Parts: sequence; C-alpha cells; structure tokens
Amino acid sequence: MNKKRILAGLISCTFILSSCVKYDKSWETVPTTERAPLPELDPPEEPESDPYAEGLVSAFFSGLLGREPTEAELGNNALLISTGSKTPRQLVLEITEGEEFAGRNLSDTGFVECLCISLLGKEPADAVTDFWVNGMEDGTSRETVIRSFLEYEEFNDLCEAFGYPAGDSDTEEEETSDIDTEEIKDLLLSISEEEDEELDEDEEADEEEEDTTLVLQASLRLLHRLLLF
Repeated sequence: MNKKRILAGLISCTFILSSCVKYDKSWETVPTTERAPLPELDPPEEPESDPYAEGLVSAFFSGLLGREPTEAELGNNALLISTGSKTPRQLVLEITEGEEFAGRNLSDTGFVECLCISLLGKEPADAVTDFWVNGMEDGTSRETVIRSFLEYEEFNDLCEAFGYPAGDSDTEEEETSDIDTEEIKDLLLSISEEEDEELDEDEEADEEEEDTTLVLQASLRLLHRLLLF
C-alpha cells in the first residue's frame, strides 16, 4: 500500500515538472522574458515668474528694507505672486512682520514716511504724517498702521500698475477698531484740497511776479525818458 502511494507521488511530481518545462516556467524567481525599456520622459519645465511681479517684489524690498531682494527672495516671491499663490498684500505683511524690518528701528515719522513711499508711491503730506504719528503716540500699534495703509486705494493702484491686484482684505480679523476710517477719508480729502490750494497760490504768485516785472520795466522806461529831458 505504501509503495503504491510513493509511486503515485513520483508520477505527480514528474507531471508537474514536465508542465513547467512545457510552458517555459521555472522555480526560479527571476523571469525568463525581458521587459521592454520604459520610454524616456522629458523633465518638467520649470515655471517662469513674470518680470512685472519681480519688479513689484523689488519695489517692496527696496522700499521697506532698504535693500534689493536676494536671488532666492526675488525668484520665489515673484513666482508665487505671478501664479496667484501669494498676494502683494501678503508679501508686505511678511516683510513688515519680520525681524529685519523691526531691526531698522525707524522713528514714528520715519516709519510713516517709509510706508507712504513704499506702499503708496509718494511722499507723505505733513497732515498725514502728523495724523499717524499722533495716533501711535496715543497707543495705535505699528501693525495697525501698516494694515490701514494696505486699505488705501493708492496701494491697490500701485499693485495694479504692475499687473496684480493687492489682494483681499481681512479687516474683520484685524484690530483696526481704534481707527476712524471716516476721519482718514476727511483727512485725505483735506490734503487733496490743500494741494489744489497750493497750486492756485503758486499760479497767483507767478502772475503777481509777472505783473511786478512789467511795472518795473515800465518804471525804468519812464525814468529813462525823464533823464533824457
């Protein structure tokens, strides 16, 4: 009985081995057929930043930090802005909240002038400087002043001049309740009126100077005639 079982087992093993050879299979783990090589893929193209975005980044760094951005700072920030991953507003907050900006140790007046030139693109009027300096002396934080400047239309106009919107405001989460926006609007309106009045005064002064010159010339001609007689 045992001999029959052993014989049957040997026959089964022989059948299995013959099947493996017939179908070109083996007990080895390495496959006997070669796979076709994978096609070579071109490396992905690196996205390029917009030169206008680079100009905007350079303007913020030079104005707020007093230096040009490094190659990495310029490339990374310009790429994020040009792809919409970062707004100009967010970039300004990153710069002004950094240690380098705080390390400039600007006076309150210098701080306001820096913001006006860097974020609004113009020198501040005396009334604007006095308004914000007095506000900081009364307890308004510099962070609040910065975020208030980011709400000016001039800041959005500056960003759009480079082809990018300033970015959405998050004023609801900001501590700007101590700033009277109507007072700011009235102040800006008064500054505009003062600038118009100064232009009118300059024109009147030029006219008066011209009239004085004509009178002087007429007087000299009259004096010359009298001397002739």
